[in-house]
Amino acid sequence: MSMKAKTVSVVLVLVALAVLLAVWNNLGGGDVAAPDVGATPSAAADEGKPGASEASLPERVAAPDIGAKLDDGAAETPVAKEKQPEPAKAPAGFALHGRVVTQNNKLVAGCRVTCSWPGTNRLVRTDEHGRFTIANCTEQLVSFRVEGDGIERLHQAGVDPGAGDVELRVQAVGEPTATITGVVQDPLGQPLGQLEVKAGRRGQSILDRIAVTTAADGRFTFTPLVPGDWYLTIATEDHPELGKGPVVVGANDVQDVGVLRLAIGGTLQATVRGGDAAGERFRVRRQDGEPSGGSTEHDGGVLQSSLLNAGAYNLTVTGNGTAAQTIAFAIKDNEVTRFDVTLQQGVPQQFEVVVPARAPKGEAIRLRIMRGSELVIAKLVSRATGAPRPPIKANVCVAAGDYKVVVTCGAMTVSQPISVGTQEGPVVRVSLQ
Repeated sequence: MSMKAKTVSVVLVLVALAVLLAVWNNLGGGDVAAPDVGATPSAAADEGKPGASEASLPERVAAPDIGAKLDDGAAETPVAKEKQPEPAKAPAGFALHGRVVTQNNKLVAGCRVTCSWPGTNRLVRTDEHGRFTIANCTEQLVSFRVEGDGIERLHQAGVDPGAGDVELRVQAVGEPTATITGVVQDPLGQPLGQLEVKAGRRGQSILDRIAVTTAADGRFTFTPLVPGDWYLTIATEDHPELGKGPVVVGANDVQDVGVLRLAIGGTLQATVRGGDAAGERFRVRRQDGEPSGGSTEHDGGVLQSSLLNAGAYNLTVTGNGTAAQTIAFAIKDNEVTRFDVTLQQGVPQQFEVVVPARAPKGEAIRLRIMRGSELVIAKLVSRATGAPRPPIKANVCVAAGDYKVVVTCGAMTVSQPISVGTQEGPVVRVSLQ
């Protein structure tokens, strides 16, 4: 090829490259910008990666200008930002503030405060000023329990969080200067030595009971004791449990409870028929409200008690889906009382008990279901708060039939007839008068 021909070929190649470059520019390719090391992350399209700079990007893309025009004259559409998920919200409620003070208005620091409502228990401690806060508190009525060194345990129910800040007043524990003494004898009047006697003070846990051992003459002495209401118990395998109390002692008091004579007692043996005894609850109570002196357990469909004090008793049977029933029986010394318990299918029945604010504060609210003069079931529903409160809910399970429901709170009482069908019926509302 001649030199002239070679020159023409080079010129044609250069022209072709120029045309391709022009076409590339028309298509928006343009020149690739050099990285701007000094640019801030806010100028980058990948903004949002903390600390990222444009030096890490393959190319620089300008942020969209809403006022810019496209080649065809149409307004540029803004790029919609991706919607971020909303953060999870805290449970509905508010912060309930309060403080714990003694009867003499002394602030109580470092004590444990438990705030409770259905399904929830919140435990906090008071600060150096006796203050506490319950976060995300419910708006329904709550209960408080206060415990700590140097104070009596306090339980206060029916507190309305919407009424404002709460003040919980506790009783300071006194100095241990009191004494309780007595003598333990067997059923024949003979002193019993080397026998354990336990004492517990009202407001204390059963785990905090203290114990002493009787001397050869049966004498026992607890000293020094904190003033208050004390309860004594004596438990042996050969006799029903003996309880005594409350024994009230003040500062520097000495209380002699005299002779505590153990009983002979008898036992209960009941055969459970018509169901699975393992799924039921059996409770034995004396009809006069005195301690039974023993306990019961069931094994293989047989309900067996330990030694019980002689007297008249009620056996209450309840269970999931089992009709409640109460069976009256008697315990005699040196005898075994035997009878059958037949389980029946029950129907759930719900009650709402309306308690007026004038009901005596702290008084027990009890509900009884009667069939004629026969007690079917009795239960403690709640205690009066001395303030307005929503209706109290109570549930029982009974056999189909006609009954009378009786609700009492101190001297206040109300009764009304009810009929229970073969399927759960509407809620029965009972208003105390």
